[in-house]
Amino acid sequence: MIDPKKAADIYAFADDQFRSLCQNNALLEITENVDEIIEANGGKESAAVKSASYDGKLYAYPMTASNGYFLYYNKEYFTEEDVKSFDRMLEIAEKNDKKFLEDFSKRQIMEPIKALTDIFLDEWLSYEERLSVFKINEENMENEKKFSASAILDFLSSLDAAMEDMDVDTADEIIKQIQCYEMPDNLKELTDQLASAVMNLDIQMEHEIVKKLREEMKTS
Repeated sequence: MIDPKKAADIYAFADDQFRSLCQNNALLEITENVDEIIEANGGKESAAVKSASYDGKLYAYPMTASNGYFLYYNKEYFTEEDVKSFDRMLEIAEKNDKKFLEDFSKRQIMEPIKALTDIFLDEWLSYEERLSVFKINEENMENEKKFSASAILDFLSSLDAAMEDMDVDTADEIIKQIQCYEMPDNLKELTDQLASAVMNLDIQMEHEIVKKLREEMKTS
């Protein structure tokens, strides 16, 4: 488990991590100004309050109940009233032979994206590299499962970062990928311990086991 003395006193996290944090005693119940907090965030039935509550108790300060979305549109084709309806926007786009950027990105039609902003394009393309750590080539599945010290070391670095950020989903996915590889007996025992530390959100233990794995791989 996380050592409260070494963990941050206050930190932000996505609500999909909330239940795991509560179940592993990584959060304390909020007991001060609870009614005011709930009222300020729309009441007990609001999505924001529900996303920060567990077993009827408040364990986090609600920030938002959803991710942020932005819509860029051309005023030459759309009015403020038009953009209130997605169906209406699709209708106008079809009449004017226009496409949504989402459609361009799915079909990898690059020029319209480049024309909008180089920053957006760089961000969009960067995800291939970011997600490559999780990518398994199905055609070479058998080869990928063979032990690779360099691949495991890359995963361990990503795992350390995910645990520091309390990114539970990414940490779980990294463990699954590590477990796809054949391991010598000495490393298999350590990776099993590592999986347990991640499941228990024990950052200190995770760091210690990662250090041991790195040392073992240097000597093996």
